[in-house]
Amino acid sequence: MLNEIIVSGRKLELEKFSYMADNAFMSLVLDIKGAVIFANHYFWKITGFEASEVVDQPLFPSGEEEYASSLTAGINMALLTGENWHGEICQQKKNGELLCYLGIVTGK
Repeated sequence: MLNEIIVSGRKLELEKFSYMADNAFMSLVLDIKGAVIFANHYFWKITGFEASEVVDQPLFPSGEEEYASSLTAGINMALLTGENWHGEICQQKKNGELLCYLGIVTGK
């Protein structure tokens, strides 16, 4: 029985993961390359995407590499120093509208 997942080389117990997914407004879990491996129902509802369109795909599509690179560099630097990262994340919804939200990234 699976009771943990590995995210960016760290174990995340499913009990804690389930709490985060159910109690955060919008929850995403990305792999080390920035591909979505989980999103909660709020993400699907707000963005208009379906799981088959996002899971195993990069959070930021081609054409947004510069933005994604600078964003992930900041996130990685915070996580490598043991800090949490917070800041604004902007991405397009399925209908093309821009969605900006405050993101908090934690390695725990």
